[in-house]
Amino acid sequence: MTNEIKQSAFSAILVDRRDNGLVIVTLNRPEVGNAVNTDMGIELLDLWTDFVRNNEGLRCVILTGADNRLTSTEDRVEGTLAWNEKRKPVFKGR
Repeated sequence: MTNEIKQSAFSAILVDRRDNGLVIVTLNRPEVGNAVNTDMGIELLDLWTDFVRNNEGLRCVILTGADNRLTSTEDRVEGTLAWNEKRKPVFKGR
């Protein structure tokens, strides 16, 4: 199994690649219950894409979360801010 994506590329997840083909992926935002935000989603997408492209020797991926919590939900603060930004009223002057 190659190690295409380097751990330092991630801020919201931790990746532990073992020699026996096991990979442990840890959601690492315990301060918000490991809620998934945009950055984490992008990191997970990049990681899964790497697994598909470079799967030689990959046997098992375990998804877990920091502080014994997989995830609470999406990051509602970020989601609310994005929703409000999209729904700003547009006032047209005369």
